[in-house]
Amino acid sequence: MLPLLVAIGAIGAACVLWGILVERSWYRVRRYRLAILPAAGGPDRLTVLHLSDLHFVRGDAKKARFLASLPPADVTVVTGDFLAEPEAVERTVEAVRPVRGRLASWFVLGSNDHFAPRP
Repeated sequence: MLPLLVAIGAIGAACVLWGILVERSWYRVRRYRLAILPAAGGPDRLTVLHLSDLHFVRGDAKKARFLASLPPADVTVVTGDFLAEPEAVERTVEAVRPVRGRLASWFVLGSNDHFAPRP
């Protein structure tokens, strides 16, 4: 039984370390091409940028640079959790400004944006 508990603990610790050391700063862009019916008089192509769970802190310069490097989108949708701490509001506002959509932008607040996270 003890070896099983040690293995479970090691797997749990590995997952936590992966989240802290890798996943936290591993930003990525995924592109999907969807075949949709064209609208009469509408554009042939529409680029949509979807961002979620940004969880900004005051010192998130790397994340802000990543957002600024994204190609321009026609429509931007951000689905919540902009903040990881209340002190990051100004940093977050400045960071999402360059990703606003050319035609429209929708920003929805998440639970972290209403309540400060607590351990």
